Amino acid sequence: MMKFFSCLLVSALLFVSTAAAMETHVVTLHEKALVSAESVHLGDIAGVTGPDAEELAGLYIVKSPVGRIGSRLSRDYIFKKIQEGFKAPFKLKGAEKIHITREYVKISAKRLEEIFKETVLAESPWKNTGTIVIEGISVSGSVHVLKKDIDAVQAKISPHEDFLGHTSIAFVFGKGASADQVNISARVKVIADVPVAKATINRGDIITKADIEVKPVDISMYPRVVVDEGECLGKRAKTRLRRGRPFLGLNIEDPPLISKGDIVYIEARSKNLVIRDKGEALKDGRLSEEIPVRNITSGKQIVGTIIAASCIAVHF
Repeated sequence: MMKFFSCLLVSALLFVSTAAAMETHVVTLHEKALVSAESVHLGDIAGVTGPDAEELAGLYIVKSPVGRIGSRLSRDYIFKKIQEGFKAPFKLKGAEKIHITREYVKISAKRLEEIFKETVLAESPWKNTGTIVIEGISVSGSVHVLKKDIDAVQAKISPHEDFLGHTSIAFVFGKGASADQVNISARVKVIADVPVAKATINRGDIITKADIEVKPVDISMYPRVVVDEGECLGKRAKTRLRRGRPFLGLNIEDPPLISKGDIVYIEARSKNLVIRDKGEALKDGRLSEEIPVRNITSGKQIVGTIIAASCIAVHF
């Protein structure tokens, strides 16, 4: 009797072992699959069971689709791919077609604004001049990018961008064919301590230390603003400068070496002879410029080249 039960147990164990060896792997296809990698494997698009489920799930199926539309795979195509790469028996069930799309994420408007601010603060030529204030940020549209490329950002800045007033930057998110672009703009102010006219300065006046005081100003309101007090001292006002207005490069200039009405020496030069006489400058002029001069002795008008302060040369 004992021998009978022993044989029965051995037979049962052999049956279970054989059944396990012949167990079929089951692949259940999903209708939709979201993938993040560059390649699609069976485990991305189906549920897999069986003794070699891990190996079967890692079977390569197709390259991941490009773009957000995705692609579709038929059940027959999946069946052939499994047959080619897996030798054990399997059973395929589930969806007849699988819609595969890449895993895109939307970058929030708040994050886009943060990226714009970070870029302006890093790239502005005024970052060491004053306080940068960014107002009224506008984003041209939404941005979707592959989840794996969410940190891939490139800023395209115009070489003519001065980061004052209306400022616009194009941003490219992601890589290659899946990249997405958006334009972000805002009004950028720079509040800086700059020299301003302490009192009204008339046209033609030479600017001195007493004419200048330093005050905080929104320099985005003024093109070519002068930010260094030293650039104003000793310059001449080209226009009337009102009290409290900052100095602009267009409003000041180096004073002429000779001014209209100045008495100058006229040097008439030849190869072996120099004759000096006095004249009256009829026009402002700087070194090496030609200006008209009236000879005080003869009353005649001549044209000479400025060679030094109060001195012009005439060649004959």
